[in-house]
Amino acid sequence: MENIGKRLKGDVALVTGAASGLDRAIALRLAKNGAVVVCADINDAGNEKTAEEIRAIGGKAYTVHMNIADRASVKAAIEKAYSYEKRISIFVNGAGIATDATLDNCDDEEWFRVLNVNLTGYFYCAQEIAPYLKEANGARVVMLSSSSAKSGGSKGGPPYAASKGGVISLSRHCARYWAQYNIRCNCICPGFNPTNLGSDDPTLSEEENSRIREETHAFFNEKAKKNAPLGRTCLPEDIAGAVMFLVSDESAYVTGITLDVTGGEYIYNC
Repeated sequence: MENIGKRLKGDVALVTGAASGLDRAIALRLAKNGAVVVCADINDAGNEKTAEEIRAIGGKAYTVHMNIADRASVKAAIEKAYSYEKRISIFVNGAGIATDATLDNCDDEEWFRVLNVNLTGYFYCAQEIAPYLKEANGARVVMLSSSSAKSGGSKGGPPYAASKGGVISLSRHCARYWAQYNIRCNCICPGFNPTNLGSDDPTLSEEENSRIREETHAFFNEKAKKNAPLGRTCLPEDIAGAVMFLVSDESAYVTGITLDVTGGEYIYNC
């Protein structure tokens, strides 16, 4: 067993999208630093796997089923998450999906499918979790956007780029409004990162998921080599470290920012 730190002792964190990718790494990092973690996802098997990994290192974890695109599901999941420890003091909203549709062929159904998860779902979460965050007195919120919000996106489709842009604005609005309740809210834009496009779809076979993962990794590796001065893709651990800063005492006077974790993507060729 690994030693569990005490930086977040007494905190209870709810992490959406925790079944895989960036959000699994975030959940593990929070647990390693002493937080009790409630893993939320529509993928129950992956969600439980993350919780088991936390327990295996000596941390404390629970799971809740959440369909972020459905307000009733969000409300029920948050209520259940609160019931475990009667507290939620950290909220990391990272659930998201993408599409292969382009501007030419993206129909209404696909547009709203992505928007309903990546933006409307974040709004549902912000409204439904607010009473619990206010009660915690000093809660911290981190919302995950994407470098696509600023670049316009090279993969993920028009609704992905648009929704991630909306996440930045929503997080700033929440930061302004929640400041009166001593709640800090910040946003992270991960850089070229294969895990942020949902390559662990439970509705697909493992063979299909494996193919998508390989193709996506290759795509982003090539993009990172060309466009990120640090010359590599963004790792889940990079985002987990950024989240730790934003939920720790070291950032006690930081709210309303958008932190680019992109390997220098936006200074390239400047």
